[in-house]
Amino acid sequence: ASFHDAMEAARAVKAAADNASSRSYPWPMSSDPLELKDASAVEYRARWEAVETARAQELAAMTEERARQIIHSLRPFAPIPPDPLNGMGLVEQQAIFHRHRRS
Repeated sequence: ASFHDAMEAARAVKAAADNASSRSYPWPMSSDPLELKDASAVEYRARWEAVETARAQELAAMTEERARQIIHSLRPFAPIPPDPLNGMGLVEQQAIFHRHRRS
């Protein structure tokens, strides 16, 4: 399952929820606030489950390479973590400061 398959599934579930909520019923709709609140909660849960299903499918289909691409696309918005192997450990820093003091 690919990302596009997951998105198509989410769209199908959303369309089904939209169709279910827009059907005309043979009986008049209640004006009771509690009944309306319950109906809204049911619809909200159905949409939430559709989104969660799509997310789970997307994550299951995601490759390591795609995950790296996403992380790299977010990099401009986050600080770059220090690289412990770049030679800027405490000993190297002390040597730089010690040379600076002698000059």
